[in-house]
Amino acid sequence: MANGQTTVGNYPIRLRFLPATVTPGSAGGVATINNVNPDGAAASFTARKNDTTQATTGGTAHDIVASQFNPINGYYWQPPVAALDAPKAELSGAFILSLDASPAGSINISATMWLMEV
Repeated sequence: MANGQTTVGNYPIRLRFLPATVTPGSAGGVATINNVNPDGAAASFTARKNDTTQATTGGTAHDIVASQFNPINGYYWQPPVAALDAPKAELSGAFILSLDASPAGSINISATMWLMEV
């Protein structure tokens, strides 16, 4: 039994871009943002975690990545190497990382998302 799972389960995971007029999800909270550069400025954006309802947009949402997550094997996504191909969000946009299914039984999951402000 790994990570509380008694059977192998593949759960849909998605990175989604919301382009404009974003309404945050609810029932979660604000996440702590850590700058990996000790001399860097504080983040100018807000991050949320553990929302039970997803954020919505007045624009058209776009899936950047849609895949499957296996809690026994883990999951890692490497964004495109070229800076011009990396996903970008304007000031009024947002990214959502979501697990889009209810796991069988109880499960503990942690995730890290790296962002760069330019």
